[in-house]
Amino acid sequence: MLGGCAGPSAESTGGSTATPAAPGQPVASRAPTRAQIAEIQQLLVERGYNPGPVDGLLGPRTTAAIDQYQGDRGLARTGRASPELLSHLRNQPKAAPAVVSVEAARGAGGYEVGERYVFSNGLTHDIVEIRAGQIKWRTSDGETYLAQLGVGLPVLSWEYGSWRGRNRAARDAEAAWPPVRGTTVDFDVSSEEWNTEANGTAARQERDIRWSCRNEGSREVEVAAGRFAVDVVTCERWPVAAGDWQTRIWYYAPTLDHYVRRDDLDTSGLQIESLTLVAALPGGGKTVQTGLRNVLRDTLSNRARNEPAVWTDPGGGGRFVVRVTRDFRAEDGRACRNYTIVRAGAADVRREFPGVSCYDKGKKQWRVPGL
Repeated sequence: MLGGCAGPSAESTGGSTATPAAPGQPVASRAPTRAQIAEIQQLLVERGYNPGPVDGLLGPRTTAAIDQYQGDRGLARTGRASPELLSHLRNQPKAAPAVVSVEAARGAGGYEVGERYVFSNGLTHDIVEIRAGQIKWRTSDGETYLAQLGVGLPVLSWEYGSWRGRNRAARDAEAAWPPVRGTTVDFDVSSEEWNTEANGTAARQERDIRWSCRNEGSREVEVAAGRFAVDVVTCERWPVAAGDWQTRIWYYAPTLDHYVRRDDLDTSGLQIESLTLVAALPGGGKTVQTGLRNVLRDTLSNRARNEPAVWTDPGGGGRFVVRVTRDFRAEDGRACRNYTIVRAGAADVRREFPGVSCYDKGKKQWRVPGL
């Protein structure tokens, strides 16, 4: 089942260890307070970056925003909050960098209804509703899930066919999600599932499950949609039914606010499923889908790698910059290209949507998964 997706995270408390900095950034001497972290987050927002909620809690999204800010300003890229960084931010203008590369584009701070994620098993996951920190997904095979915003969290409820289910998950309110690198978050989960038949009877199953999830650190992974810097979040749960997953490994890309790979292992450690991202696509309805399909096919057919194409939604849905990032051959010999769509909204909030397209010789056109 879909075990949750990445999005705006509740980030953990705590400061950072002081480290030597490059010229132009003073050497940190002490950890920041929660109030200072909150001010850093607010100043990052005002300067066009996306640290997640302004809550004074330091986690992956704030770390990613700090790292990008430091890179744009020529500072040592540590991703760490410090009083010295706060001082630097206070002295900078309230404006985003004049040029933002595709590689530097960060998430917008939340999903939007209509966004679509295409995976290697051929299924699409569409966002159909967002409300009060919760998000509802519907898959192309008819399954529906309600989850809190956060990578890997146990889903709140699910529906598929005549089956219904729900989880009640409790964790330490101070724990970050996704976990801060090197830390573990534990959950006590009460799970209930039932099958309602036409005659009104219900087969009900209940069980208590313990989840333990740890951020194993960062690495790079390559999937069909491209190559990404990720946080590896490993979740273990017990007890589990025979044949079900015990270990689930999420590869969460902060630049997308979403996972790009998910591996499931059974109780013997054998992999029973690996789900990888093929494409992510923005919402916006049929007008945006049609416009992007046209500009993508034109870009894939006629533009060189890294040559941008710009399309603006006439309905006010934002400005889209499309470009090819890589050319390669598939195992079957087809010509394929990785691309990225960067969307800038009315408030100059940017989201990145990567994907892959291969040329269909039969139809004589580039096939864009999900569009």
